[in-house]
Amino acid sequence: NIDKEIIKGNLFGKEIVFFDQDNNFFKFNLGEKKLEKISLSFPFENFEITDFGIYEKKIYFLDEKNNQITRHNQILDSFSKGQIWLKNKVDLQNAISMAIDGSIYLLKKDGQVIKFNSGIQMPFELEKISPLFSSPLKIFTDSNSSFIYILEPENKRILVFDKKTQKLKTQFISEKFDQLKELSDIGDIIWVQ
Repeated sequence: NIDKEIIKGNLFGKEIVFFDQDNNFFKFNLGEKKLEKISLSFPFENFEITDFGIYEKKIYFLDEKNNQITRHNQILDSFSKGQIWLKNKVDLQNAISMAIDGSIYLLKKDGQVIKFNSGIQMPFELEKISPLFSSPLKIFTDSNSSFIYILEPENKRILVFDKKTQKLKTQFISEKFDQLKELSDIGDIIWVQ
């Protein structure tokens, strides 16, 4: 039983892992239908989860307020103490969403996307668009996708950028896109919620 609002969930093998508004972290086993709280420790106090992503049995947490990303390795049914992942000082203020495909992409409130490889910021700049971003909400990509998707409910659109060229490939606009909170893709299909 979860008393608080769930902020984000993500599939991790046969489990869904998610956190609530008080930074409590949980996993739900889909086969056994069993809910369990996960104990996590971070390398510094006052860690505040902004977003998280999963890649190759590791969980990465974005803490925008403390300007850091931590990595936790899976150890049996638990996770290691978080390690500071960023190797250089980077301004993560206003970072709101994270996506991972081996690299980590962070979306900022102004629509800027920052890319990191092995904890180091890489040159990366998405093509300028019109109209400009206005309160983008989520970024999505994974290792199976050639694209970066950005959800922007205020302009009722989903923007699709080519990862290699960083150019806008297309955008989908609909009056129904004003309340969307999540997106992903499977093959050639975009799933939104």
